[in-house]
Amino acid sequence: GGRVVAVGLVVAPAGGRDGVVPVGGLGVAGQTRLRIVSDLSVGVAGRGLLHVAAGEVIVERSAFIGANDFSSSFGSLRIEGQGRLNISESLLIGADRGRSDVNGVLTASQNSVVTIDEDVQLFRFGRVELHGDESAPAVYPILSAGMALRNNGELAVSYASATLAGPSINERFGQTFADNARLSFAGGLLNEGAIHLLDASLMGDVRNGSGSLHITGESRVEGSLRFEIDGALHLNLMGPDPTQFDALEVLGELELGGRLRLNIDDAYAPAPGDEFVIVEASGATSGTFDRREEGAVVARIGDMRFAISYQGGDGNDVAVVASAVPEPASLPLTVVLLALFCARTARHGSRIDRR
Repeated sequence: GGRVVAVGLVVAPAGGRDGVVPVGGLGVAGQTRLRIVSDLSVGVAGRGLLHVAAGEVIVERSAFIGANDFSSSFGSLRIEGQGRLNISESLLIGADRGRSDVNGVLTASQNSVVTIDEDVQLFRFGRVELHGDESAPAVYPILSAGMALRNNGELAVSYASATLAGPSINERFGQTFADNARLSFAGGLLNEGAIHLLDASLMGDVRNGSGSLHITGESRVEGSLRFEIDGALHLNLMGPDPTQFDALEVLGELELGGRLRLNIDDAYAPAPGDEFVIVEASGATSGTFDRREEGAVVARIGDMRFAISYQGGDGNDVAVVASAVPEPASLPLTVVLLALFCARTARHGSRIDRR
């Protein structure tokens, strides 16, 4: 039940030293509280750990995990149990100047509360991990105002849900992993990096710019989804049963574009008529994948081909249908003409001047 107020806190300052600050409390009337009036820095040219378990940390300005001005910085901010973390301004994790030896991570687990009033910025080797339990997923009602994943920044959410109230961006080389998770982007999400969904849901309007969207299992976008020309959708086909191929459900408007990438399992033996509804749209659907008009062949396996349809399912879903490659009815005209030419040359002799 103790209280500590600090003007600023630096865990593991310059000099390659290690620093650990545990914050915990089991009091009934109140918990251990650490209040930082200025900034919090964890990992500054050293290894720093701020561990919050059953206590509360209040940062009245910004928090820096893995300082961005020093090399050899390793910062870790761990919130678990009944731990609570509130940052009044921004949370910056990792290095924004291309350093390869700076790492920062925020890890939150079941029953913890994390609130960042402004935005979260993940830089090179910066990572946010939100974990829950399969039987009782964790809930982070308002994680932050928004989030920006830059230059190898990573967001990993498993068996948890989180809400980002403002606009968010997954920039080039940014990675988002959602495993049985639900991420709400109230201000929308722009993807220029990579998003991996495993039986997961994205809430809000999603614009897939030059990024890639990787689907495993059955995932969902609870809002509109727009694919731009430089983006890509990746899915796996392992068989015609709904449990054997990946599918994406879009509850809002769907605007198609960019590339479709299908990974077909080598063990799958397709049969004519096998159909895969890979994108199910509840709202209006427009556009096509790049160079994939209605009926275009998107993949081949031996004597089987897979054609795309934008009128599958209930009439506006994206489906892929397998069919046998038709046998040629006759020899091509060029082959016939070549045979006639050869026959005529044999009768009349060659007219090549051999002088």
